[in-house]
Amino acid sequence: MRIVVEKGEAQFIEKQFAGGTIYIGSNPQCHIVLPGSNQIAARHLMIFEEGEKWFVEPLHDQYHITKLNGHLLRERTELKDKDVITTGGFAIHVFPSEKSEDKSVPVQVTAKSHQELQKTIGYSLEDLKLPENVIVKQITETFSLSKGRLGYVSVLALRMLEAPDVRTLMTMVIDTLIKDFDACCAWIGLRSDSEGHLHLSTGKDLVGNAIDAPPTAKKFSFAVAECARAVIQQSIEDNPERSAIACPLVSPDGSLGMVYLESQPNKPRYNVADLDMLMFVCNQMAIAIDRLLRLQAEQLEQIRSLDQELARAVQSSVAPWQVPQWEGLKVSVLAEPGGGLTTDFYDILSVGNEHAMVMIGQTPPGRSDTAISIAEISSAFRIGAVHKDLPQVLMRQINWLIFTTASEPRHIHLALLSIAPDSGEFYLAIAGNLHAYLLTSSGKISKIKTPANPLVGEARKAKYEAVKGKLGEEQSLILVSSGLFSLTSPKDEIYEEEHFAEILSDVASEPPNRIIAELVDDIKTFMGSKTQKHQRDITVLLLKKTTKKVNGA
Repeated sequence: MRIVVEKGEAQFIEKQFAGGTIYIGSNPQCHIVLPGSNQIAARHLMIFEEGEKWFVEPLHDQYHITKLNGHLLRERTELKDKDVITTGGFAIHVFPSEKSEDKSVPVQVTAKSHQELQKTIGYSLEDLKLPENVIVKQITETFSLSKGRLGYVSVLALRMLEAPDVRTLMTMVIDTLIKDFDACCAWIGLRSDSEGHLHLSTGKDLVGNAIDAPPTAKKFSFAVAECARAVIQQSIEDNPERSAIACPLVSPDGSLGMVYLESQPNKPRYNVADLDMLMFVCNQMAIAIDRLLRLQAEQLEQIRSLDQELARAVQSSVAPWQVPQWEGLKVSVLAEPGGGLTTDFYDILSVGNEHAMVMIGQTPPGRSDTAISIAEISSAFRIGAVHKDLPQVLMRQINWLIFTTASEPRHIHLALLSIAPDSGEFYLAIAGNLHAYLLTSSGKISKIKTPANPLVGEARKAKYEAVKGKLGEEQSLILVSSGLFSLTSPKDEIYEEEHFAEILSDVASEPPNRIIAELVDDIKTFMGSKTQKHQRDITVLLLKKTTKKVNGA
């Protein structure tokens, strides 16, 4: 199940769920939290899987309103692909048929470090937010295991190591614990952020229905997941005939989450021996999760490494082999790859003698689809250039092309320039952290103020605006990526905009290639004897309106 939440024209949330019950509401413990509106109840909706179908059911009272495809939602209703649930200004798009591919969807688990856990050692029951009728054990205390149970844990540990991914591991452990611990329900939650939320979770009851975290599990979560305590309560408040045990999942990196069990009413209550056994199971499960997370990190790094190799190749192929020149407009380029990740790209196209199109862009560092993003944007740019689309129109078209509801949305910094070489008239649209300057032949430099356009790919229906201007004789228009202003000297000084302006002002009357050469020399001087190459890509495009030569002159 994939769920996309939009507010207005902007994407607000996108999440993929492997199954179970999904709670939506204003409560921070919900799987999808819709804040900032009194029109959203604490638990507003429940989306759940039953058999091979997905359903939505309203949980709010009559004072709240929810609609499904424009009709009031009053009872449990089956969901289909592209159904839209609207409530409180939010549009919730659901895609039940899109199954979560556990191997390809990265699991984000944020461990609470051992250093932070150490700070909780002296906590009392009150500090741990636990009632007085619980037994608490620290993970440093002695946990004993009988010979028979030792064999059980060893066999289960081997099964855990065979799990291909974290979600499969969680499901397998849940099914095993319900059976082997005579549990009426079992629940596992992993820390999904630094605040300790256990949104990455799974749970089942005795008959196999997916469940949310039981109330007692939520009461235990701080002590167990945040303070690494093992807890047993032999009579829980909401069901006195049941007992409950919970243990932390502690890896070499720290606490990853917790496992919680409730006993069946007609079975013996859990005792300390059961708590000890569950602790051994959790230790083995934490080892298995840690292994899978490290394997996942290695696989993602391999994917990013391959993408970077391809991205450098695409970066080179996008840039023109020979920078176009016009009789009344001369162009010079500084494109210096950094020693880190590929981000920058640019293109300059001649559309006849009367029209030129220029693009400079920057992708977020560390993505796994940099090469694809650059290639797609470049293709769209060239098609738009041939049709002589205005920059703001073309930028909107590119936004439509690369917008995605995937778990890793693409947010691109982009500047598009349309200029007439003969007259110097231009349109310029900028989205994101790119810079544009006007430089006169006398050395006066000013930054071009452009509308605050959204990043390309940030919102499905984003609109863009451009500024209109005109280059006078011997004036230059300069487009710069942010990599230039991230340079640091051996003294840890930053290459400031003011310094950049001073250098250009001194050589403003020179031809474009000479201006760029002076800038290159200045950068080398600024970097000094630093042996390490600058990490960020640097791109500077300079277009200068020149005086036409008169025949016979």
